[in-house]
Amino acid sequence: MTNTGSVARPAWFCLGLSVFFVSCVALAQSGQQPGGGPPDVKSILAGPAPILSIDRVQAKSSAPLEVTSTAFDAGGKIPLRYTSYAESVSPALKWSAGPAETKSYALIFEDATFGPDRKGNLHWMVFNLPAGTTSLAEGASMPVGAVAACCVPRDGKGGNARYVGPHAPSEAAFKYAYQIFALDTVLTLDAKASRESLWDAMQDHVLAKGSLMGTFQGPGESK
Repeated sequence: MTNTGSVARPAWFCLGLSVFFVSCVALAQSGQQPGGGPPDVKSILAGPAPILSIDRVQAKSSAPLEVTSTAFDAGGKIPLRYTSYAESVSPALKWSAGPAETKSYALIFEDATFGPDRKGNLHWMVFNLPAGTTSLAEGASMPVGAVAACCVPRDGKGGNARYVGPHAPSEAAFKYAYQIFALDTVLTLDAKASRESLWDAMQDHVLAKGSLMGTFQGPGESK
């Protein structure tokens, strides 16, 4: 007698469906398009924001460092000149002096809107800035003793002291954070240091911290 019920599927067929399903879920959660295309902007904006470096290390003082720039106001638009669409030079930065025990400063510039594993895309990372340094001029070279451990400019274009400017899409404005940390020590890391190793090295040594947030939307945005 012919069986008109469900047809048994081989194990490899069921396993294949499971892998396909899991892959689709992971793809949807990441916002990445099928075929390895760029992440979908709507998915990025709807998803959780990256956890910035300033929120990953604790400071001994609750009084924040004030970080400012002559290039843009806090929360304002970062001019095209400082992005990867143009010269990609670092903007002028100034910060209030840390506590008397400050031995060095660290600077981390991150994408506050997008990055894998909730780590904002890294655009600039400098540490061992001398304790007497509370500003950097536009496009400035690093002071003696300071170590720039990131980044590689897009297509070898622009960049000073390994700074890489924002590269947001035209569909939406992304947020970017220039973060300063006052440390009670001089770090022993070198230029090959990763951001994770810098986080670890700074733990229990941050006297004070502060940030300057700016926004940027890629060319093609409405004026």
